[in-house]
Amino acid sequence: TVTITHTIGVFALGLVTLFASQYIVPERLFPILSLVSGGIVAAIGLSLFVRRLRAVAGFSNDAHHDHDHSHDDDTHDHVHGDNSHHAGENALTHSHGGKEHSHLPPGADGSAVTWRNLLALGVSGGLLPCPSALVVLLSAISLHRVGYGMFLVVAFSAGLACTLTAIGLAFVYAGRWMKRPLGTGRLVRILPTASALVVMCVGLAICYEALVQGGFDPAAFISHLVSRSGGIETSAKQPLASIGALAILGLGLVFGLKHATEVDHVVAVSTIVSEHRNLLRAALVGGLWGVGHTASLIVVGMVVLVLRVAIPELVAGWLEFGVALMIIGLGANAIMRAIRRRSDIHVHKHRHDGTAHAHIHFHDQDTEHTEPVAAHSHAVTRIGIKPLLVGAMHGLAGSAALTLLVLAQIGSPMLGVLYLAVFGFGSIIGMLLMSGLVALPFIFSARKLTGIHYGLQAVAGVLSICFGVWYAYETGIANGLFGKTF
Repeated sequence: TVTITHTIGVFALGLVTLFASQYIVPERLFPILSLVSGGIVAAIGLSLFVRRLRAVAGFSNDAHHDHDHSHDDDTHDHVHGDNSHHAGENALTHSHGGKEHSHLPPGADGSAVTWRNLLALGVSGGLLPCPSALVVLLSAISLHRVGYGMFLVVAFSAGLACTLTAIGLAFVYAGRWMKRPLGTGRLVRILPTASALVVMCVGLAICYEALVQGGFDPAAFISHLVSRSGGIETSAKQPLASIGALAILGLGLVFGLKHATEVDHVVAVSTIVSEHRNLLRAALVGGLWGVGHTASLIVVGMVVLVLRVAIPELVAGWLEFGVALMIIGLGANAIMRAIRRRSDIHVHKHRHDGTAHAHIHFHDQDTEHTEPVAAHSHAVTRIGIKPLLVGAMHGLAGSAALTLLVLAQIGSPMLGVLYLAVFGFGSIIGMLLMSGLVALPFIFSARKLTGIHYGLQAVAGVLSICFGVWYAYETGIANGLFGKTF
């Protein structure tokens, strides 16, 4: 498909140049075709990345879900539990009635990618004509040897097809060779996700280059827009390639890594991390927290740097107080979740003298009841948007002091925005590592010491509530927040 699309594209562009040369210039068509091609590649890469990331994170194999299948032409559905063959690493494939199938997306479960995906990828790869082939055709047209030029383009496309086929076969056999030593471990499942991310980045790079070729530089446009809005003269800017600017960005990365270790951040993330029994999921919690934190920080920072205003101290104080209340809520939620999911604590319904009532019941795990026990779930909660929202709240609360510092020390708005972005990237990496470290006791207890696992969750909730109460006192009462007015 790449070769066929490429050949058709060269012929079409050559014919357009031949019959409409006074209206359409090939140099103007190149950026448009590049932008369309890059957009298709980026869209395919993003789609594959999201689906494969969900598969690696275990979204496809969460325990409690409705599952329809048939046995001997008898269709029915049921719900799978945590310990079923739909949970954990064994969720890749399973069988019912002698028929094996998977719930993972195409490509992530080892199955072939659909023809629609292959066709779209092939068309996007061949949509942009190669400049060398186009030069050959246009040169032949200018010499009035159109047939000879078309023959050369076909020969060029045949060589392109052979090269692409050889590269594809090399990757296929290399993948089979790598599967033998690596087996079916997590690395094998992560590599397709990384390749999808690379495809998406390549598509975005093609789009950026196409815009630059068309005469529009996004980076220069944003820099010019920010500079005009900030009212700063060009002579007052600090070059981004200077030693001082690079040193500032390096400090931003270091401070971002350190920022992730602050107590209120770690306490809030630990209550969310305690929900998960998988190290990768726990690390993703920290990553999502960092993304939310960075997004809110950059948005507020751009407003502050462009308008050259500072966030009022009273607003910053109420945001900090809101963080304290949020930490208390996260702790209470962790305690309730730990109580609900213990197998020896549940709501027990029974009758006394004809009157039905219910109460919380404690018992050993092997205790049997004559009365039915209220249904309860032990499913591992999905990651969701909770860490993203918590990170955004932390970013809003911390944006006041940080942007004020950047505003006072950095004269260039563009450099200030880059500093915030690098700072946010450092906080993402730092919280990825920190959340993985915090998750180790919960993961170990869930696998080896199930008796104390939910106890650790409750302890994390209690510590979160205690810290939240202290933080609320410091920000609301000790600092006199309630006595201040706008």
